[in-house]
Amino acid sequence: QRRKTLRQALADWAGSPAEAERLLVEAGISPQARGEDLIIEDFVRLASKK
Repeated sequence: QRRKTLRQALADWAGSPAEAERLLVEAGISPQARGEDLIIEDFVRLASKK
């Protein structure tokens, strides 16, 4: 079973799905990616955007 996309998975953290998408794009990560697709550096870039 596939996991949620990052856009949906991070919606609460970011405040909304749209804000999650904005932060992901700003960090150079596809909003359609899934958590298991990321490497540690992706998570670091994303965390630094919030």
